[in-house]
Parts: sequence; C-alpha cells; structure tokens
Amino acid sequence: MQLSITITLAFTIAFTWRQTIFDGAEKLVKIMTNVQNEVSLSVLTSTFITLISIILIYLTARWLKNY
Repeated sequence: MQLSITITLAFTIAFTWRQTIFDGAEKLVKIMTNVQNEVSLSVLTSTFITLISIILIYLTARWLKNY
C-alpha cells in the first residue's frame, strides 16, 4: 500500500513538471540549433530530453552499483 502511494505521488510530481521541463529544454534547443519549424523543434527537444535522461540513468546506476 505504501509503495502504491509513493508511486502515485511520484507520477503526479513528474506529470506536473513535464511541461515546465519541456518548455525549458525547448528554449535551450532553439538557442543551440536556431530551428524555427515547430515539429522539428519538438522532435529535437524530445530527443535532447531523452539523451539527458539516459545519461542520468546511466550515471545513477553506476553510482548506486558501488553501494
């Protein structure tokens, strides 16, 4: 029961911050690439967020492997 409450709260937090993170990353990608097409910008932003997430998952897994 406690795990399901924790998962629900974590999902709620992630869902709340999703748009904020996407908007911030989109601005960064737009500055770095100067892309004006909205569809291309959205795809590049999603790719950027995915790559950053994979790197964070990899680094976290390596760090936790030591414990």
